[in-house]
Amino acid sequence: MHPISPHFMQEEESLDGKRLNFLFPVPIEEILSRRKKQRKEIL
Repeated sequence: MHPISPHFMQEEESLDGKRLNFLFPVPIEEILSRRKKQRKEIL
């Protein structure tokens, strides 16, 4: 697993749907589910 870059986290934390969809053509639900999994791994 590659560490999440601060820039990626900032973009994701902002939850700017349009910006996220532009950078990552992935449904927001999938991004949120991934973040939950990543947080569990970190914790």
